[in-house]
Amino acid sequence: MLEVGWLNIGFIILGLLEFIYLWWVSAKNKWLLRIVPVWLLVQATLADQGFYQDTETFPPRFIFVFLPVFIAVLFLGLTKHAQKFRSSFDLEALHYIHLVRIPVEVFFLYGLYRYGYVAKELTFHGNNWDIISGVTMPLLAFAYWRVKIVSKKLLIYWNIICFLILIWTISQAILTVPSPFQQLAQKQPTIAVLYFPFIWLPAFVAPTVLLSHLIAIKRLKE
Repeated sequence: MLEVGWLNIGFIILGLLEFIYLWWVSAKNKWLLRIVPVWLLVQATLADQGFYQDTETFPPRFIFVFLPVFIAVLFLGLTKHAQKFRSSFDLEALHYIHLVRIPVEVFFLYGLYRYGYVAKELTFHGNNWDIISGVTMPLLAFAYWRVKIVSKKLLIYWNIICFLILIWTISQAILTVPSPFQQLAQKQPTIAVLYFPFIWLPAFVAPTVLLSHLIAIKRLKE
């Protein structure tokens, strides 16, 4: 673990709470309960053993995080085979999962930046606007389902915009993590995600938010 005080414990709690909430809003999907804890444990073990800290290999070892979650997000979010999985979610409740983006941006990424373990580009002082999504997405969901003052079309469009904001943020992360693909933040790269528990950010926290957008877009367009 990095020497970052309470940020380690805080992020473990955040990751576990996000999983519990995801499982709950999916009508307690049994496959999530079986697969996600194993995935989190595997990634935690690899990171804790220093597997991802060897950044000179090609292809980068970080591919063992990005490739599986990228495939899983596309499969679960877009394919007909996962339609039953998508329909199991409480769609309104799923929109409130975006609140996780607020502590990620305000406390964890910014805190890690202050410690020197995250690039400035990944904070709201740099090129990361993801906090906008964390604040507005739940508000729009509340306005649509509870107050009924926004249209379904607006909710769909805002999901698409917030999805693209997250894709942009992920691209910035890839370019700031030490690897053969690093293009930014040479003086202060993003190394926190190579360690436990922050490996859970690219392995679970961010992909879950990404998947929630795809599920929402597909369901709202039906």
